[in-house]
Amino acid sequence: MRSISSFFRWIVASVWVLVMIPVLVDFLKKWQEANGGYKYAGEWIIDAVAGVPRLPGFYPVLLVLSGMFVGVWFDALLRRFDGSRNTKLVNLGNDLRRLGRDIRQRQNVLRNSWPDNVDDLKPELLSCHLRLTKAGIWSPRLAFHSSPEGALWLASYLETIGTLLTEHQFAEAKQNALGVKQTLEA
Repeated sequence: MRSISSFFRWIVASVWVLVMIPVLVDFLKKWQEANGGYKYAGEWIIDAVAGVPRLPGFYPVLLVLSGMFVGVWFDALLRRFDGSRNTKLVNLGNDLRRLGRDIRQRQNVLRNSWPDNVDDLKPELLSCHLRLTKAGIWSPRLAFHSSPEGALWLASYLETIGTLLTEHQFAEAKQNALGVKQTLEA
């Protein structure tokens, strides 16, 4: 799922390109006139498009749109390199490892009560599921609940993916999660 900022970034880029077309056509028209290449049929189209920059307020609008264009793309570039995404994934990895450890401990103490022994952890499991999905990593959701050994599978999944995220192995965490998905579907 794309974020709103990504959507806005592409909308601004599209509008900016549409506004820049008449400026480029006007530039090409002037260049052709200077070089004698503006003597063919269909020039009325070029004249119509090239006339748009002569409208009042065109250049202030172009300036504002250029500023927005540069701003949203520069913001995206800074977000990519500031490490906030990595920090979020590492924090998610720590939460997954803690949840996996909690489920494993509860299963050792209350072996026969799966999945009832994790009812109080379900909001945290749902939160982790949503955060994993937002990060583009497959999450089992309730796939482990039907199996009697589901607690050990879920704990293993959470601990493995959590460890990979904590160690900054994001691509490997995605691949490992997809491997678990394929195993469950088989």
